[in-house]
Amino acid sequence: MAQPAHSGGLGPVFDDLEQQLLGLSLQERATAVAAVGAAAYADVTALGRLHASVGRTLAVTGPCGQRFTGVLERAGADWIGLVDGPSAWVLRVAALTGIEGLAERSLPEQARPVLARLSFASVLRDAEKVTVVRVDDTRLDGRVDRVGADFLEVVHAGRQILVPFGAIVAVRGAR
Repeated sequence: MAQPAHSGGLGPVFDDLEQQLLGLSLQERATAVAAVGAAAYADVTALGRLHASVGRTLAVTGPCGQRFTGVLERAGADWIGLVDGPSAWVLRVAALTGIEGLAERSLPEQARPVLARLSFASVLRDAEKVTVVRVDDTRLDGRVDRVGADFLEVVHAGRQILVPFGAIVAVRGAR
């Protein structure tokens, strides 16, 4: 079928407009995909990133600049276990101020092993001789006497000292 004589010169203009519209559509789609990705990432937790990082070497910072470096051996409901040669530390996630070396991915709660549900208190119940690092950077070397729901009792220099979990950054000797 023959093209009308008057529209022959407009073909390239319409082609250009069509390409511009297609480009806008792709740009809008890319913006929408980025927005959905950002919304999904909003559900990612620090614990999810930690659980996905088991086996990686991490550098962890506490509130007074304390540094703990080691291989992330385990992660629980509110703690992580770092191993650096002979030292094994259990650190309360809520007391940490920075973590380096994490995997880019996250492990959702439903995909974590059953042992990942263990709490900080559960891990401490098996400990005997410990070093407790408090948020003020003081250290207590002693023996675990008892572990409560939100505290640890340590016998240090012949005295029994109750240390609330909120005051603890890390415990060495608990695994």
